[in-house]
Amino acid sequence: MEDRLRVEIVEDHNDVLPCIYKAIGRKLIPFENNTLIHFDSHPDMLIPNDLNADDVFDKDILFDAISIENWILPAIYAGHLSSVIWIKPKWAYQMSDQWLYKTHFIGKHIESGKIRVTCLYNYFLSELCYAPLDELENAKPFKLAIFTVDKVTRSRMMPLLEESPNYIVDFDLDFFSTRNPFKSIIAPEHLEILRELFTFTPPTSLDPNGIKNCIENRNEQLRALKEALIGSGCLDNILGDRLRPLLAAGYDRITLFDAGSTFDDSELPHHLASANEIQQMFLELLSMEDRLRVEIVEDHNDVLPCIYKAIGRKLIPFENNTLIHFDSHPDMLIPNDLNADDVFDKDILFDAISIENWILPAIYAGHLSSVIWIKPKWAYQMSDQWLYKTHFIGKHIESGKIRVTCLYNYFLSELCYAPLDELENAKPFKLAIFTVDKVTRSRMMPLLEESPNYIVDFDLDFFSTRNPFKSIIAPEHLEILRELFTFTPPTSLDPNGIKNCIENRNEQLRALKEALIGSGCLDNILGDRLRPLLAAGYDRITLFDAGSTFDDSELPHHLASANEIQQMFLEVFRNTIFIKL
Repeated sequence: MEDRLRVEIVEDHNDVLPCIYKAIGRKLIPFENNTLIHFDSHPDMLIPNDLNADDVFDKDILFDAISIENWILPAIYAGHLSSVIWIKPKWAYQMSDQWLYKTHFIGKHIESGKIRVTCLYNYFLSELCYAPLDELENAKPFKLAIFTVDKVTRSRMMPLLEESPNYIVDFDLDFFSTRNPFKSIIAPEHLEILRELFTFTPPTSLDPNGIKNCIENRNEQLRALKEALIGSGCLDNILGDRLRPLLAAGYDRITLFDAGSTFDDSELPHHLASANEIQQMFLELLSMEDRLRVEIVEDHNDVLPCIYKAIGRKLIPFENNTLIHFDSHPDMLIPNDLNADDVFDKDILFDAISIENWILPAIYAGHLSSVIWIKPKWAYQMSDQWLYKTHFIGKHIESGKIRVTCLYNYFLSELCYAPLDELENAKPFKLAIFTVDKVTRSRMMPLLEESPNYIVDFDLDFFSTRNPFKSIIAPEHLEILRELFTFTPPTSLDPNGIKNCIENRNEQLRALKEALIGSGCLDNILGDRLRPLLAAGYDRITLFDAGSTFDDSELPHHLASANEIQQMFLEVFRNTIFIKL
């Protein structure tokens, strides 16, 4: 396992195998006994028809022979994989769930020289991939487990993963949404004819004779169909009568055979998922308790009532939880109108919080003791801090509000800071910050090991976010607000320097609020600067709110492309899989 996890993106799924071979050559993964965790709508566990078993050990011949549906078993026969866990969506029926490993054998068929397996699933029988163990040489065991995604739980997965420390996570994006390509080529009534002709009849019994008869019948069925469609077989028979409407429709004959061959006792999966389904499946991937509870909310502050419900149901502890916060925004301000004592009245608390200020109240209440903010590359409100840094949060003696001792400009500019000697009921909390491409196992694991209890909080604006004020206020007017509201950091971090900074910022915001929202006089320099904005007819509260987003940075704004979102998804997946496991 690298530090960082290596990610390869390919177009055709079989191009994964050369990437695995390169990783083996570079000693990034072991030569043998790796576990493949295969997220896909398809098993990809067939066998190339033209590949001899001995040619598996010549990578040039191997890579030329494999295709998208048949690249995994050759890697098992070569010894590089010893276990496969197929995690499939709900619409994939080619094989049934098998939550415990089942051991099968793979080897060289003595008579044909091809790769064969001893697995008696219809998927392998119907494709003539089966052979009994006594007909194989160089046979080796491999293990297979199968999960529909909503059946994956920690208690089911961990015994499998603990058998091997080395895994390769293989993710096909058709896991989320997939199309049967033949449905767009062949009319439904003609597909139905192919289904009737090609459907596989399972063995009537699993004794050797029953299996042998099944294989012989399937072999003859496919031979006759191939001869009729692709060869020179006579069509003056019942089979020809059934095929004639398809041939009259002008379809390519090889396409007809390939389409028919996808019918065993199921067919190729076909499910065009909606955006909501894809979102739900993404959450399924991130959810892993028995099962991890997932809540979906619209406004980010509505996460806090969900956390409180989980505490009440004893799904998470009352205190000392770690929040892993994926977001373009820190959400670590403090509600202006919330007294520290009111944090302990959930009705007042939930009414006071909003999207930018729900985390610190939960820390002051004791439910969170640590926060790891993982942010995209365009979020600049706070700089990376890869080790935990301890700060204090408490009740400000003079104002009665929540305040923190953290000296980051984010907190100073929003007047959230107070020195420790001005706080009562002060308690420590830890904060670490990562830009997503800087997350590594060696950096994250020491943080996660400090607490066994974490809450993963995911805002979808992590992938793409908009500064709402950019669509309301003209750029030249935003520039005026930037000049007026920009925060001046302290010249020194001694107590007097910080005190002067806070006093100056307080007076700056007071004067601007009075001028924009109150009854302040505009016959001054500040009024002259504000007059173009007021003449443009903007709502005054909106102007103040927009200006308040300027400290020494501004609200993040990045409309990500589809390629960027895909890349970030991979970043998230490789950086959270070890959090879960």
